Amino acid sequence: MKAFKYLSPTTVEEAIAFHGRHSETAKYIGGGTDVIVKVKEGWMEPDYLISLKKIEEMSELHKNDATGELSIGAMVTHATLEKSFMIRNEYPIIYDAVSNIGSLQVRNVGTIGGNLINAVPSADGAIPLIALDGVALMALTANGPWR
Repeated sequence: MKAFKYLSPTTVEEAIAFHGRHSETAKYIGGGTDVIVKVKEGWMEPDYLISLKKIEEMSELHKNDATGELSIGAMVTHATLEKSFMIRNEYPIIYDAVSNIGSLQVRNVGTIGGNLINAVPSADGAIPLIALDGVALMALTANGPWR
């Protein structure tokens, strides 16, 4: 496995700035259940991993009572969704999907954002979000969408 530097921004703006400085050799990492495997197996060889774990707003899960809009941050883990009474009671389709993702260990660290961004057919978290007409919000950078 190639050595890399681990960067821990605390804001979206800082994460974007890190990526801007190292765009060709940097990758974002959330829970890491897929990224670390790719790095270990040599499929990905970043010089920098930009962790999103310390960006609080990306771990928020809430429902706007006035509009009924559900907001799930990209860093919300599958376990957080699975343990949420709101999700279980009001969005059982999400609960059913995330409670069947991988093992307990994977659900504890794997994120909904990571599940979506990998865009694999087995992305169980994507199905209920599509069925519920979910919308993904992304930040724009000078180089286009933040990915």
